[in-house]
Amino acid sequence: MQFNRNILIPIVAVTIGCILGAAIATGVCWWEFARTSESHLQLEVFERVRILRQLRTSKNKEAIEEQEILLDGSVLGLGSLIEMTKGNHDVAKEALQRAVNYRKQFPRSTYSPEGDLATAYALSLSKP
Repeated sequence: MQFNRNILIPIVAVTIGCILGAAIATGVCWWEFARTSESHLQLEVFERVRILRQLRTSKNKEAIEEQEILLDGSVLGLGSLIEMTKGNHDVAKEALQRAVNYRKQFPRSTYSPEGDLATAYALSLSKP
């Protein structure tokens, strides 16, 4: 079977164009997702620290523990995004630094040494 070059070349060009277009679109979508997620997680960390400080004054242990768990999750998520993406993470690092300062005032460990280690590593990313 013989292929006609006049037909084959445009088909190959369109196929390559589609593949490259999909790859570029995927990269753009990932970048936008990471940027949006980072902003969201930064706000979560700021908010969690603020709420935890308020709850500590009213001594509501259950609410405090729930917020501590959510703070750890936000810290882990923000640390992961800093590690996975390039760019300026000044606000993210500021959010993590706020969590570091909070943890110095209110140290915490969980039932999971691995989780505590991962959280500590994420908090260490607050340094420039």
